[in-house]
Amino acid sequence: MLERAQEYLGLPREKEGAPPDREEAASEPGEIEAELTEIERRVLDALSSEARGRHHVDDVVQATGLGIGEVAKALLELELQGCVVQDLGRYRRVRPS
Repeated sequence: MLERAQEYLGLPREKEGAPPDREEAASEPGEIEAELTEIERRVLDALSSEARGRHHVDDVVQATGLGIGEVAKALLELELQGCVVQDLGRYRRVRPS
């Protein structure tokens, strides 16, 4: 299923058995955030912008000014990195473990 999501979003497939580069290098929360792309950083900042903490993808699109595809791709990457979680269609920022 992950491979289908990667293909749909245009992400490169991981080599079998090889961990993603970001996970290899980043072990501390600050290190993960240092490895973010500009788009991922904008999406993460948008998730931090309001006190309520749970954001629908449309809210993130509006807050960032990015396209839905860019936001969806960034949210998937951030979720895989443990920076955000999705619950009932809403996203919230969490500290990576």
